[in-house]
Amino acid sequence: ESDEDEDELLSDAREVDATRWMEDVMKIRGSASRRLSRMKRVVEKLCNLMREDLDRTAEQAHATLRFCGMVGPASAQVAAAATASTQSGSAAQSAGAAGGGGGGKGKDLPPDLEVLLQQLTEFVKVFKHHWEEVRADMSSYQQFFGK
Repeated sequence: ESDEDEDELLSDAREVDATRWMEDVMKIRGSASRRLSRMKRVVEKLCNLMREDLDRTAEQAHATLRFCGMVGPASAQVAAAATASTQSGSAAQSAGAAGGGGGGKGKDLPPDLEVLLQQLTEFVKVFKHHWEEVRADMSSYQQFFGK
C-alpha cells in the first residue's frame, strides 16, 4: 500500500511539474485520464490568471475614475464592494474560483469607464483637429506669441 501511495505522490508531483509552465495543451502526453487531468490543471491555472488580470484591471479602472473625479453613486458602490471583497480574504477567492466563472460584482469593470473613454476619444479628436490647424499656420502663432 505504501508503494502505491508513493507512486501516486510521485505521479502527482510529475503532473504538477508537467503543467507548471504548460500553455499548449496539445503537447500533453500520457493516458487519456492523465491528459484530461493535466488539461484541467492548465485550464484552471489559465482561469486563475485571467481572473487575477480582470481584478487588477478593475482596480485600475476604479482608480482611474477616482483620479478623473468620476466617482458617482454607481462607481462608489462598486468600489466599496471591491474593497469589501478584497478585505474578506482568500476564502472568498477560493469559493469564487471553485464556482468557476462570474466572480463578484465588485471586481467587474465599472460602466463609467466607457463614458470616460468616449469623452477622452472625443477630446483627442478635437485636440488633433486644433493641433493640425496650429501646425498649418505655425508662423502666425509664433509671431503672435512672440517667438
